[in-house]
Amino acid sequence: MSRVVVAGSKSVISPVVEKLHELRLLHIINYNGSQPQFEIGKPIGKAKEYSEDLIKLRSITRYLDLKNKAPDKTYPESQVLSEMDNLLNNVGADVTATYERIAAIEAEVKSKQDQIKSLTPLAVLPLPLDAYYGYESLATFVGTAKTPVDADVAKVSPVNEIFSGSAKNATFVAVFVPADKAGEVSSVLSEHGFSELSVPKLEGNVDSAIASLEGSIKSLEGEKGPLQKKLVDIKKQYEDLMLATDEYLSMETRKTEAPLRFAETDNAFVIDGYVPADQYSRLKSELESAA
Repeated sequence: MSRVVVAGSKSVISPVVEKLHELRLLHIINYNGSQPQFEIGKPIGKAKEYSEDLIKLRSITRYLDLKNKAPDKTYPESQVLSEMDNLLNNVGADVTATYERIAAIEAEVKSKQDQIKSLTPLAVLPLPLDAYYGYESLATFVGTAKTPVDADVAKVSPVNEIFSGSAKNATFVAVFVPADKAGEVSSVLSEHGFSELSVPKLEGNVDSAIASLEGSIKSLEGEKGPLQKKLVDIKKQYEDLMLATDEYLSMETRKTEAPLRFAETDNAFVIDGYVPADQYSRLKSELESAA
């Protein structure tokens, strides 16, 4: 290997970078900013635009679960450029909106499944769901208890309503007491191994609420299926073009950001690196022809 320094006017930095990228002969040593007379170079051309487009494209391909591989179909640069705007904006917006709707559906389904899980134990209690909330003067405790709570709750709060039922080797209780007794009753319940349950703010009886939630889940899953198929279809249609566009934008980003590895002054740039010794003459000749 031979050590090579390439120096020139900043007016020719673009053709030099283009030629170095084409030749792929020079192993560049990154400038670390250690020399006071030189600064680290700055990106050139459309570096910011290429970088932003690449980020946007990779967001789209992530939504489509595209794998990083060479495209099966080869595209000329002119076609990539002519179709890029539609790909990044129109197709990208469609993919993003579809993906976000799928994510919203999944979150909504999960929420309803959690509600069903919370509701199921309450079926053993003889109360409608709207009986568990909305009180200003009453404190409500709903959950499981390891031992009967009635007698001890009555000792600290003679005014009370207690409902209980058993299912799956657990005793479920709903305790209603005056709000000013909440602290004392909470202490008593803890002595009985009380574990509180979250009660969804729904109306009607438990069975009908669960049936309604299950119906909503089925409807949401029905909406989700076609949306997932839509993403699969978009992936099939645009996968190769997206991969080719990624390759193009990655290459252009590398070229326009290459000066970040150079040293520069206001008017000149310096590139330090290594080249195979038998390729030095070719490198020198090609750079002199380019700039």
